Amino acid sequence: MKSIIFIESNTSGTGEIFIKKAIEYKYKPILLTMNSNLYSFSNKILDLKIVDGIDTLNEQEIVNFCKTYIAGGNVISGITSSSEYYIEIAAKIAKIFGLAGPKPEAVPRCRNKYLQYKTLVNHNLDLPKTQIISKESDILNGLKSMQFPVVIKPVEGTGSVGVRLCYNIDQCCSLVEQLLTHKKNERGIEVDNRVLLEEYIPGDEYSGEVFDGELIGITKKYLSTPPFFIERGHEFPAILDHKHYSQIKREISRAIKALGLEWGACHVEFRLFEDRVYFIEVNPRLAGGYIPEIVKLSTGIDLIDNQLKKALNMTVNIKRNKNINIGLRFLIPAHEGVLLNFSNMFQADGIIEVKQYKTEGLHFLPRGDFRDRVGHIIFNMDVISAEEIEQSISSIKIIKE
Repeated sequence: MKSIIFIESNTSGTGEIFIKKAIEYKYKPILLTMNSNLYSFSNKILDLKIVDGIDTLNEQEIVNFCKTYIAGGNVISGITSSSEYYIEIAAKIAKIFGLAGPKPEAVPRCRNKYLQYKTLVNHNLDLPKTQIISKESDILNGLKSMQFPVVIKPVEGTGSVGVRLCYNIDQCCSLVEQLLTHKKNERGIEVDNRVLLEEYIPGDEYSGEVFDGELIGITKKYLSTPPFFIERGHEFPAILDHKHYSQIKREISRAIKALGLEWGACHVEFRLFEDRVYFIEVNPRLAGGYIPEIVKLSTGIDLIDNQLKKALNMTVNIKRNKNINIGLRFLIPAHEGVLLNFSNMFQADGIIEVKQYKTEGLHFLPRGDFRDRVGHIIFNMDVISAEEIEQSISSIKIIKE
């Protein structure tokens, strides 16, 4: 039987979906992991082979496993990862075995936001002014060319963790001091702990969902109140006039080519301000959260399915067969408290899905990033408006003080 190797995985959501889809296509999924306890779904999938305790940061150890597996008469048809932290090593090893994958040199160039910044600036694309901070004393020099407020963020990271809008020097120093102490991420992987100081660009925020270098569509993003940048809602497709859509499509194409990301899925975050497209960051992966799901509901294009097919060198299908306006709103408590059961409280025509991530009775403590989202509502905007959904959310209590 043909197999596909997954080097680690997302702990929920798309990670489980990738594995189940591989089984549907008659491939044996093999999950290489340092700790299978991270994956609550792993024991539920009977056809999943788990190789536990392997050092998934050690390229040679993974190569040795693959060679031994092949020597045993098995066929490896793909090597990939659904986790952003492991797509780089997966790309390297796929190339070693002559399998499909993104350019190995392109992935680290994107995951390190400062390398990405320099690449895009060198190709004359618009970005916020950016300075690299290695120590607190660098802040004053960095601020000389900027005005408050400014954005502070880790060089490496995801999910808006550690990203803040700062309004004065004290806020900058406090956050930078904190971020510089972070030597490893939540997976225990060593990271570049330097910090980026960025000019703040006002304006509406969007993301371009790209596949094989082609723009599938644009997502409108709704963010939380500053100083945090939690994504509290999405709408797909974003409503834009022809001029701006064409401009965005052109600039995204330039950025993708500059970074070498023409293979598979790519998620491009940007702001539109004064008729210019300012790139916030380009991710060499599928969009996080539920953006792939609302794209599928809107267009019929299954980005997760196509990403798996790319890894298996199968024919992809990015032809649109629907045209529905889809919205999503996350439920984010405004304060600390005990979570109530709200999963059955939202009922109206046009609501497609209500999902609660955390069970009733759990204590909620705001962190200022994606972990504050305790549930979501997906809805058909052709049937029910975003305003009605917002009103419904505000009227239902989800936290007991």
